[in-house]
Amino acid sequence: MRRRDLRASTKGQHPPYIFLNQNPANLPDSGSYVIIIALEQTKTIKIGSLGETKLTRGYYAYVGSAKRGLRARIARHLKHRKKRKHWHIDTLTSLHSTHIRAIAWNPKPENECRIATQLIKHTKNYIQGFGSTDCNCTSHLAYSTNYQKLINAVKMVVKNS
Repeated sequence: MRRRDLRASTKGQHPPYIFLNQNPANLPDSGSYVIIIALEQTKTIKIGSLGETKLTRGYYAYVGSAKRGLRARIARHLKHRKKRKHWHIDTLTSLHSTHIRAIAWNPKPENECRIATQLIKHTKNYIQGFGSTDCNCTSHLAYSTNYQKLINAVKMVVKNS
């Protein structure tokens, strides 16, 4: 299996994304992950079964997991291109006004819901039902206007999960 290089060119990423907790070469094959996305302008977009959803300018932390192929899953999210909208996050990451700013991961895929729930407790802002149609979580997309506070919350939650 070919390993995707997540440190590859950051063309189209402004500023380049950073890895919060480890070297990307150490990324396991499975695990939970958090992608922090900057949205440059407020948008109303159609997101799958959620319908028309208003996303406010700011920073979003999306929590996901992969039982296999974690590297490929994250690489898919990093690509700024037209892609089949398989997950809610695909709609957000396909917008021209979004930029991936940071990535963190935890080696246990079963920690996805725990991480999402804790992030929402810290930020107190989220998009209802986003990324959580296959579980009982309120959301898997937390929101903040403050980038550094969101980064700090992600680091703490991922480390403690």
